[in-house]
Amino acid sequence: MLKKLTFEGQEYEYDPKQAMSYRNIKRIAKAKDDMAGFFSAFEAIFAGKDEEYAERLDDDFEKLGALVSAAINAEGASAKN
Repeated sequence: MLKKLTFEGQEYEYDPKQAMSYRNIKRIAKAKDDMAGFFSAFEAIFAGKDEEYAERLDDDFEKLGALVSAAINAEGASAKN
Protein backbone atom coordinates (compact mmCIF):
# COMPACT_ATOMS: atom_id res chain seq x y z
CA MET A 1 0.00 0.00 0.00
CA LEU A 2 1.46 3.31 -1.08
CA LYS A 3 1.52 6.39 1.11
CA LYS A 4 1.52 10.03 0.05
CA LEU A 5 3.77 12.92 0.94
CA THR A 6 3.85 16.55 -0.11
CA PHE A 7 7.16 17.90 -1.38
CA GLU A 8 7.60 21.39 -2.78
CA GLY A 9 3.83 21.78 -2.98
CA GLN A 10 3.25 18.60 -5.00
CA GLU A 11 1.97 15.21 -3.92
CA TYR A 12 4.10 12.08 -4.37
CA GLU A 13 3.39 8.43 -3.59
CA TYR A 14 5.95 6.13 -2.04
CA ASP A 15 6.16 2.55 -0.82
CA PRO A 16 6.77 2.64 2.96
CA LYS A 17 8.33 -0.83 3.01
CA GLN A 18 10.82 0.15 0.31
CA ALA A 19 11.52 3.49 2.03
CA MET A 20 12.65 1.63 5.15
CA SER A 21 14.46 -1.16 3.33
CA TYR A 22 18.06 -1.57 4.50
CA ARG A 23 19.06 -2.43 0.95
CA ASN A 24 17.61 0.78 -0.48
CA ILE A 25 18.98 2.99 2.29
CA LYS A 26 22.41 1.44 1.71
CA ARG A 27 22.14 2.13 -2.05
CA ILE A 28 21.25 5.75 -1.34
CA ALA A 29 24.13 6.14 1.08
CA LYS A 30 26.52 4.88 -1.59
CA ALA A 31 25.12 7.16 -4.32
CA LYS A 32 28.36 9.06 -4.75
CA ASP A 33 30.14 5.87 -5.83
CA ASP A 34 27.20 3.95 -7.34
CA MET A 35 24.61 6.05 -9.15
CA ALA A 36 22.93 2.96 -10.62
CA GLY A 37 22.19 1.76 -7.10
CA PHE A 38 20.68 5.12 -6.19
CA PHE A 39 18.41 5.04 -9.22
CA SER A 40 17.31 1.48 -8.44
CA ALA A 41 16.44 2.53 -4.89
CA PHE A 42 14.61 5.65 -6.15
CA GLU A 43 12.56 3.50 -8.55
CA ALA A 44 11.69 1.00 -5.79
CA ILE A 45 10.75 3.64 -3.21
CA PHE A 46 8.51 5.51 -5.64
CA ALA A 47 6.90 2.37 -7.09
CA GLY A 48 8.16 2.81 -10.63
CA LYS A 49 7.20 6.48 -10.91
CA ASP A 50 10.84 7.58 -10.78
CA GLU A 51 10.97 9.07 -14.28
CA GLU A 52 7.70 10.94 -13.81
CA TYR A 53 8.90 12.34 -10.49
CA ALA A 54 12.31 13.28 -11.91
CA GLU A 55 10.59 15.24 -14.67
CA ARG A 56 8.34 16.98 -12.15
CA LEU A 57 11.50 18.06 -10.31
CA ASP A 58 13.20 19.27 -13.52
CA ASP A 59 15.71 16.40 -13.33
CA ASP A 60 17.42 18.24 -10.47
CA PHE A 61 19.54 15.66 -8.65
CA GLU A 62 19.57 17.61 -5.38
CA LYS A 63 15.77 17.70 -5.41
CA LEU A 64 15.62 13.97 -6.18
CA GLY A 65 17.83 13.29 -3.17
CA ALA A 66 15.69 15.57 -1.01
CA LEU A 67 12.53 13.77 -2.16
CA VAL A 68 14.01 10.38 -1.27
CA SER A 69 15.05 11.75 2.13
CA ALA A 70 11.56 13.14 2.69
CA ALA A 71 10.02 9.71 2.06
CA ILE A 72 12.50 7.95 4.36
CA ASN A 73 12.04 10.58 7.08
CA ALA A 74 8.24 10.50 6.79
CA GLU A 75 8.21 6.76 7.18
CA GLY A 76 10.76 6.83 9.99
CA ALA A 77 8.65 9.35 11.91
CA SER A 78 5.55 7.26 11.25
CA ALA A 79 7.27 4.13 12.58
CA LYS A 80 8.20 5.89 15.82
CA ASN A 81 4.59 6.77 16.57
